Amino acid sequence: MIYNPPGTTHRDHFERGRGSFFAVSLQPQLAVSMLAAASLPAAPVYLRQRAQHALIMRIGRGARGMALQALTGELFGTMQVRPQAESAAPPGWLSRALELLQDRYLEDLSIADVAASVGVHPIHLARTFRRHFRCTPGEFARVRRLERAVALLLQSAQPLADVALGSGFADQSHLSRAFTRAFGLPPGEYRALAGQSSAQRRFQTDKTAPVGLRKLTHWAAAARRGTS
Repeated sequence: MIYNPPGTTHRDHFERGRGSFFAVSLQPQLAVSMLAAASLPAAPVYLRQRAQHALIMRIGRGARGMALQALTGELFGTMQVRPQAESAAPPGWLSRALELLQDRYLEDLSIADVAASVGVHPIHLARTFRRHFRCTPGEFARVRRLERAVALLLQSAQPLADVALGSGFADQSHLSRAFTRAFGLPPGEYRALAGQSSAQRRFQTDKTAPVGLRKLTHWAAAARRGTS
């Protein structure tokens, strides 16, 4: 993995004449907010840390939106020449960031929006949020959206497309991917099972769902403690 600073001119060469790339390029507006005053290397560097490889793998698995921006911010944070000092206790602004995510999780917020609202750098926000809650701001917002999707599935007969839009997802397929990844089964199947008491009990003891459920519950509980 190689970090190329903005404006780098480079030429790629493969020893055997062929190969493939996975490249992450920042949009100009995001680059301004992410890279301003970030003390990143002025020349290209190889990224060899285990944490850097882990972040790249998570980005490559299809992160999107604020989750993708936060993961990218964390990656930049591992490269800072003069990293910002971190305190053991949660900083005061972190609870304000959580309150914002609690209140506006249905909106298409960016990591820069959240950082600006609490007066910190996007990279610092991404790293501090991960340190104290073991997830990105985007992942937490997705937790809240999934919680709302579950409520809509159980309490209404809305079509899945309407449930998706009403819980902050781009469309039905977006909801289905996120829901299945978190709970181990698609939203339509969850609704069908939860509508029958015996089937609901089987779902609750299923071996594939609890891992995701426990993770989501942990994130949500941690955030609520932080804002209480």
